[in-house]
Order: sequence, then C-alpha cells, then structure tokens
Amino acid sequence: MSTKDLLIALLSGTMPKGDTKSEMFKFYNSMVGKSKYFPRSENPKTACGSCIQRVKTSIWKWYHSDETAPSFSEFTFTGRLGAHNIPLYTITDASKEK
Repeated sequence: MSTKDLLIALLSGTMPKGDTKSEMFKFYNSMVGKSKYFPRSENPKTACGSCIQRVKTSIWKWYHSDETAPSFSEFTFTGRLGAHNIPLYTITDASKEK
C-alpha cells in the first residue's frame, strides 16, 4: 500500500481495522527514527485503542507538519484539529475515481 493509499484509508473517523491497521503499523514502524513524529516502534498486534489512535495521530501530524512528508493535491486541510490535535483533512471527489 502506498503512502497516499494509506492516508486515504485513514481519512475516515473510525478506528483502523484489518489490513488498514496492519499497513498503518507497518508504515509507522518503518518511519521510526526518520522523523520526530515516530519516536519508537509500536506493536502491530495491539488491541489497545489508545495505542492505535496514537499511531494514526502521529501519521497525520507527520503528513501535516513535517517538511520531508509528501504533499498530495487531493488532500485539503479543513483548518480544524480533531481529538489529540489530529489535523483533519478531506479528499476531493476526483481522486476517489480510479
């Protein structure tokens, strides 16, 4: 799964499950030490909701604030922050068409 596909999957306000959860943890753990948003590896087999939310939040904060993160024109910052100061993004309809 590409970074863009992962971010699209993480746009929903729900807790990631199944393949999305495993891809999210795989991406997070691959970025440990490469950015301040990924300080330590996380256990991908966790059932802890707080841990899963922390990983999701870290990925969005990295995308939003880190100058080394890619920028995708399909994502638009809403100007609002959600729980745990997670930046909230929307996606344009054109990018949903594949």
